[in-house]
Amino acid sequence: MANTDFPMGFEPVYMQAGGELQDVTADIADANDAIYPGDIVERHTDGYARACGSDQPTRVLGIANEYKAASAGGSVSYTPASLDLIMRAQVNSADVDVQGDLELSYAIDYTTGDTTTLRSKMEIAGATSHATDYAVFILRVAPSRNSVANALGEHVTVECKFNPSVIF
Repeated sequence: MANTDFPMGFEPVYMQAGGELQDVTADIADANDAIYPGDIVERHTDGYARACGSDQPTRVLGIANEYKAASAGGSVSYTPASLDLIMRAQVNSADVDVQGDLELSYAIDYTTGDTTTLRSKMEIAGATSHATDYAVFILRVAPSRNSVANALGEHVTVECKFNPSVIF
């Protein structure tokens, strides 16, 4: 059975060293694009938080927990990025299809969120593996209630963590 193509952004799951997930807020610019729950949020040079706009962010703050309309201004709640934050995300291609594709770094497939569901559509760019400086490391296939519901191959959902070099 094939995996379902359901981009969901990045979902904070747990802290690897234990403890609870915490939420914090950051100011966003009035001229910001929309931010969707599950979007990677980064700090820009103007001092404001914005949704990640490239496949290789350099100042990651964390994962957005709420929707903010474009040009809304104000602040956004997010789960802070850390070396211990384990996330769940979907791979956008069939390139992660064997055990050897795990524990490698990958770029982010930056995609604007879904305006109907108000959820992120960011994914992991499966074709970008085998480099050590991309934004996220895939750790393992994410657990599923049904073993055939999530398997290596096209649109696999994985557990991942940020590369330390991108955390702000």
